[in-house]
Amino acid sequence: MRADGRTACITLDLENNWNFESDDLQYLVFEYVDEYIEMVRSLDLPVTIFVVGEILEDRPDVVRRLDAGLDAEFHLHSHRHNMHGEVDIEREIRDGVRAFESVLGQKPRGYRAPRFIIDDGDLAALSEAGFEFDSSVCPSYRPGVYNNLGEPTDPYFPAASPELLELPISVHPMLRIPFEQSYLRLLHRPYLGLLRRSNLPDPLVFNSHLHDYFHTSAHDQLEGIRRFLFGHNLDGSRQLFEQFVGLLRERGYRFRKLGEVADRIRRRERTAGSPS
Repeated sequence: MRADGRTACITLDLENNWNFESDDLQYLVFEYVDEYIEMVRSLDLPVTIFVVGEILEDRPDVVRRLDAGLDAEFHLHSHRHNMHGEVDIEREIRDGVRAFESVLGQKPRGYRAPRFIIDDGDLAALSEAGFEFDSSVCPSYRPGVYNNLGEPTDPYFPAASPELLELPISVHPMLRIPFEQSYLRLLHRPYLGLLRRSNLPDPLVFNSHLHDYFHTSAHDQLEGIRRFLFGHNLDGSRQLFEQFVGLLRERGYRFRKLGEVADRIRRRERTAGSPS
């Protein structure tokens, strides 16, 4: 990706707060959509949004506000956002695509699975359904959720689904800490200092959620470790994000949407495979 500079992609998972069953608490963070739009526009960033199908059905106005207010592209982030990996993937795809088309008027090109839990069968189903790329693999380790330390950190075509491009969440090259706003918020300035001294990936795929930036009363309903993980340093989160974006620009990164990166990789692969 370095032929004309380094590339970074800012992605947002637009999802409900799955810690709660009440709609009032699940969707409380959507009250900050306008503030999110203002933050991203002030930084002059394109953004790639993976939206849950049920959000498209229940809160289409939120999706339309983001679409109107940002330089954004949208892709599918499952349909029901099941947190346990116990889903009928064909049904998830079918229902999610239908909701996506009804609000955005087009088919999604990309997909992201909840909690980065995906297997070869899921990838094959996505490829069969016509998806062009997936961004569900986080090549890191999260106890009790996934262990992807053996997975590639650069974009690749999975052996089980060679027509589908995988664009992994980026991780620190040595420590495998994911490039996510939640980790940036939790580790804050020491992590930024580490990044300033590190070789950074190219392309760099960064992930975030609305609840990584904005405090709501839903945070106050959490208990124990969840309350700490979701609330720690939340007041400084937006400033840390701005500093992170500034660091990437100092390093010569250009910000692009994930679909554009996928297109560039496919063109490069076609060129490399063409006879001279």
